Amino acid sequence: MNSMTYYPKRDGRTTVHRGAYNSWRAMKERCYNQSYHHYHRYGGRGVTVCERWLGEDGFANFLADMGDRPDGLTLDRINCDGDYTPENCRWANQKTQVANSAKKKNARVTAEELSNAKCSMALVYKRLRAGWSKEDALNTPAVSVYEQVRQRALLTHNICPICGKRCEKKRDKYCSRECFQKTRSPLGTFERR
Repeated sequence: MNSMTYYPKRDGRTTVHRGAYNSWRAMKERCYNQSYHHYHRYGGRGVTVCERWLGEDGFANFLADMGDRPDGLTLDRINCDGDYTPENCRWANQKTQVANSAKKKNARVTAEELSNAKCSMALVYKRLRAGWSKEDALNTPAVSVYEQVRQRALLTHNICPICGKRCEKKRDKYCSRECFQKTRSPLGTFERR
């Protein structure tokens, strides 16, 4: 095979299969270059490239298995936890890739889990988008808007949220050490009230 057909020329001119070559090169970069900014999502998780697509004839084999990259599509793994192999790869658009991403799969919530949640479905999904774990998003009860406003008002006006007395010092949010201790959990962190 003529290598000029498959590999980009060193002087910057384009070749016939530039899109496929760039995808192949980026795939190897993600899996084997530890200084690549998203290495932790690929090689760091144990994702590898099959032997057929590595080595001297790696790109030619990749091109034979996958074909040239169609416009608007990029390389996608069908099983996002699997390796880059001919059986596990396809050319896909951005919408298909987002629906297949590991982040989305971890955030899936069943109807049964939503029915047992301690807050609304909208709040569960909002929490998941904000990076909460699935368990925390489902099991943390919602704090009503009224309660949030009440808490802010109490702290703004230096009123102790435990006993309701006005605090003398501005820097203290509780009227006494006893009230302050009531807000602490056994592990030494604050509880929300």
